[in-house]
Amino acid sequence: MIYVALLRGINVSGKHLIKMEELRSLFIGLGYTDVQTYIQSGNVVFKGSELPQMEHVSQIQAAIKARFGYDIPTLVLSAADLKRIHAANPYLRQSGINPKTLYITILSAAPDPEVIAGIQFPDYGTDSFVIQDFAVYLHCPQGAAETKLTNSFWERKLKRQATTRNLNTIRYLADLVTALTD
Repeated sequence: MIYVALLRGINVSGKHLIKMEELRSLFIGLGYTDVQTYIQSGNVVFKGSELPQMEHVSQIQAAIKARFGYDIPTLVLSAADLKRIHAANPYLRQSGINPKTLYITILSAAPDPEVIAGIQFPDYGTDSFVIQDFAVYLHCPQGAAETKLTNSFWERKLKRQATTRNLNTIRYLADLVTALTD
């Protein structure tokens, strides 16, 4: 089965440095095959046994801790989930939106509807979002560096682990998993 691992906070501002070749080697050492990384921010596509995704998460996190000494928040998605998240982006159906201002926050699980309903969302200027299942689709016209809709915000409000990628990264990862299935 094809999976995508999203590691949060590696190679950012000189912290939690992991070379991609070493990361690929770690995944291969765990028994994964066809391991591919994309950019330096911890995006890994791989083939692995059909296990619950949390088992993959536990194995990957334990191996990173053992080899590099880092506790790295990690999410694992199936290829089908990643492609579905990419295709379901509501902002892609709106005209006049610059794709470079689109981001997707992936959550460890869908938030409870009561939690979503109970959140009071103040005005965030030009930023907007849509929550669907375990993805938060973001439109940040001023860029990710200027938004208040950060991973920490979503983790605090939705009570779920979160990691964010820009649209181009999600698109590229979707293309990688598609190529592996062909």
